[in-house]
Amino acid sequence: METIFHFDRLNYERCQERYRGEGRADYYDGEYTIDASKAVDVRADKKAFGPSSVIRLTSRTRLKFRRARSHIRRDNIDLSILWFVRRGSVRFISTDAQSSIAREGDVLLTRSSNPFFMECLPEADGQHDVIHVTMPTHLVRPMISDRVPSGTVLTASTGCIAIARQMVEDVFADEEGISQGSGLRLTEAVFSLVGDSIGQRAPPAARQISIAQRRIEDVMRFISVHLCDPNLNTAAVCKGCGISPRYLTSLLQMRGTSFTDLVWGQRMEKAQAWLLSSRAGEVPVSEVAHSLGFKSAAHFSRRFKRVFSYNPSDRRSG
Repeated sequence: METIFHFDRLNYERCQERYRGEGRADYYDGEYTIDASKAVDVRADKKAFGPSSVIRLTSRTRLKFRRARSHIRRDNIDLSILWFVRRGSVRFISTDAQSSIAREGDVLLTRSSNPFFMECLPEADGQHDVIHVTMPTHLVRPMISDRVPSGTVLTASTGCIAIARQMVEDVFADEEGISQGSGLRLTEAVFSLVGDSIGQRAPPAARQISIAQRRIEDVMRFISVHLCDPNLNTAAVCKGCGISPRYLTSLLQMRGTSFTDLVWGQRMEKAQAWLLSSRAGEVPVSEVAHSLGFKSAAHFSRRFKRVFSYNPSDRRSG
């Protein structure tokens, strides 16, 4: 864990120049102020996982932050941030005067590409505590649409938000030293869960899925489950999903693929990943072939070389 900053009565007036941490590597440009108080104690600690960070911010006094268009033009940093409020509240105001308040148990979504004003407010006993998860917006976009406005507040009572909140708490509390890869996947999952929750709360008309979309999801799920079955074919998929062969072909064409290309492509990807992650002699090529639905090692080797231009045994670690 790394401390980004720790301000008290002796140094809080220098918060503007220090709130972005060593080398100005955290957060983004803006006007940061800490209210004068006898109890000034503002601290931010983070765990970084590749391009994402999980940061806990605690304070005993009011904090204010303003990000204007001039700041955005100056640093061009585009981060999406989820604020999980543990104690106190966070008040958000956009440039068009739209405001929202995230209270204890809520989650607030903000983006650094939009101008805003924000206040972190302690509760009655003088405590403010929030954990926020940051990630570049281009990585978040597949999970949370740009149409979801900055300042959106969700309640972490049940469902996806409650799960996301618990994951954030667990990641920050972990003392075993979670790996970079696992930490990044967990933060991605947090954004994905919040995105799912936003989708579930949309008006019914906005989240209706066409019959064709439902059918293609059924087909993809069936193929994924039975991918390693050597008897997987179009007849099995049609029977399992209750559709005709002609409709199956039409659905896969909507995805820009065919049954053969889809199945063999997925099997090849899994075979390559398995071979690259295992040592020579650890798992025979023939076992990889049969485990992934190939009826013979020779057939597997020929198709593998046709796709990747090398033999299955050529890229294994020694």
